[in-house]
Amino acid sequence: MHFGGEILSTKTPGGTHFYNLVDGARWDLTVSQFAEPVPYDDSPTSRDAALADTSDEKYALIKARLEQAM
Repeated sequence: MHFGGEILSTKTPGGTHFYNLVDGARWDLTVSQFAEPVPYDDSPTSRDAALADTSDEKYALIKARLEQAM
């Protein structure tokens, strides 16, 4: 964990979407994949749940985006 915070999720037409809440700010590094605004409901979840819902390739992409943002 780089920044602390929480992992949150929300339901979208394509399935469950995961993102982070750090120091009260929502961080969604993959929001660009959606054509419509994400209906954030900020449901608490876990790292295990987020990893179970992704592939190695998607995880690598998210990790690369985080490294670029830092």
